[in-house]
Amino acid sequence: MLSETINSPKEAAVVAYGKVRGSDAYVYTEIAIDIFNEILPLSMQNTYIVSDDDSYPSAVRDEFNNGNAWARLDYPLAIPGYRAVHFMDKAPLGLASAYGLVVFLVILIASALLFIFLSVFLSRYLTRTSTRLVKHIEYLIDTGDFGYTDKAIEEGNDEMADIGRTVNDMSVFILESPETE
Repeated sequence: MLSETINSPKEAAVVAYGKVRGSDAYVYTEIAIDIFNEILPLSMQNTYIVSDDDSYPSAVRDEFNNGNAWARLDYPLAIPGYRAVHFMDKAPLGLASAYGLVVFLVILIASALLFIFLSVFLSRYLTRTSTRLVKHIEYLIDTGDFGYTDKAIEEGNDEMADIGRTVNDMSVFILESPETE
């Protein structure tokens, strides 16, 4: 059971006692509650067993009394007159959340800017050859300067280069055609 120690000063302790078999002797054991803080898992650090009159074990740090920095969570126990109290630091949660939000927004904005830059760059790079080809065809139509060829539209080994060669050949063919004379 949870009780006060028989020693002075009085502190809460886990107390166990029982009669020794075959004799009139008793065994009495006290285990300080503070010892449980050493074996609590990391997620339960800053958790203490306290009495209902808020008698804290000596291991409770004074900084927990600052209500602005620490959140206090009370958990009832099956032992009458006692409860578990967990202290949770408020500052890291608030700072981490605000810092995390700022980092998230910076990454989001940087990603959006990078995406826009890459989109414009790739778009111009991929449409450069077709834009040059269209301008050459428009020049031929507007000026009627058939026979003029642009070797820049024939560069490469892709479909656009094939079309560029065909346009240049067509331009020369129209100039040399007997019907245009």
